[in-house]
Amino acid sequence: MKRDEIRTTCESLNEGAYAFYYSDPAAEPILLSNRPADYRFLTASIIKVPILYVWTALEAQGFVSSDELCDFGDEPVVQGAGFSYLFRTRKLAYNDILTMMIATSDNFCTNLVINRLGMDRINQVFREDFGLSDTHLGRKMMNRPDPASGKDNWTTAADTVRWFDLFDQFPEDQ
Repeated sequence: MKRDEIRTTCESLNEGAYAFYYSDPAAEPILLSNRPADYRFLTASIIKVPILYVWTALEAQGFVSSDELCDFGDEPVVQGAGFSYLFRTRKLAYNDILTMMIATSDNFCTNLVINRLGMDRINQVFREDFGLSDTHLGRKMMNRPDPASGKDNWTTAADTVRWFDLFDQFPEDQ
């Protein structure tokens, strides 16, 4: 699909909010959106990506270890994607928890990671270390949102594009 076709297709979308990003090493990236640059998109499972980045950064600094055992009793069980709630085991290494958080979009595993890192710490790393000024974790997975009090998860198209740059900055082994 050519750039003009992409633009035409995106501009034909009349309902909903969208942001479209395409990066090709041979050309300038394309970022198209039908909302202002500071528009907050609510996040569902995609918030798990920068949470994983936070874990990776904090592990590189020695604050956490993916070899550390995670106790399932540290967090109330929730469902919604994933299958860890079916496990009979009550402890796994965080490496396995992180894998399930990303590979199966496991909400319980995500909440275990949020519990371990702390919501305030995650948001601090988003802003201060990653420059994600408009990505916010305000609630755990499966908790009811309350946008008026900041208890929701959101990001902007620009911050999401920044996630790609952050990914490329991590060493290959991370």
